[in-house]
Amino acid sequence: MRKTAPFLCTLVLVLSTWGCGSRAEAADGLSDMGETAVRETVQPGTDAPVNPGVKAHGPGETAGTADEYREETETKGEMEMMIYISADGDTIVYRLNDSQAAKDLYAQLPLTLEVENFSTNEKVFYPPQKLHTANTPLADAEKGTLAYYEPWGDVVMFYDYFGRGSSLYELGEAVSGEDLIESLSGTIEIAAEPL
Repeated sequence: MRKTAPFLCTLVLVLSTWGCGSRAEAADGLSDMGETAVRETVQPGTDAPVNPGVKAHGPGETAGTADEYREETETKGEMEMMIYISADGDTIVYRLNDSQAAKDLYAQLPLTLEVENFSTNEKVFYPPQKLHTANTPLADAEKGTLAYYEPWGDVVMFYDYFGRGSSLYELGEAVSGEDLIESLSGTIEIAAEPL
């Protein structure tokens, strides 16, 4: 037993050293393989990719374009919903939240509707179909808030402070042109893209 202990210790030492060397060689091999794989995606003697649409890239570079990112975020449902409300050459841009009511409104676009005055701080319009308010937050309306008043089925564009109201749900907020809301009148066009 005493004679085998030094032998086992030596064997363990040799195997662990050999194992470390193998890992290092394997890492070098993988590194070389990665470079080869990148090189093989390019036609020999040119910079043209073998497969169009497949871009070979080196260290520190990333594949992908803004369009690819946009497609990816749309697929994941992360793309922001923007609506553009235009009248008489002026446009107000709203960023919608991720609520069911906002999605319902967005799905009805484009629309051409009449805008109406209501009270001293809001303009309203009536989308053709009711919006579902499941998972839609209640609004604490201020200048620039876009909301939905469920009992009447109207979308409200606030141009001054309002606060909270029963059955008033938030759809989004103005990111551009909020000072134009008060002067809206007549026919408005509502679209998911700039008009």
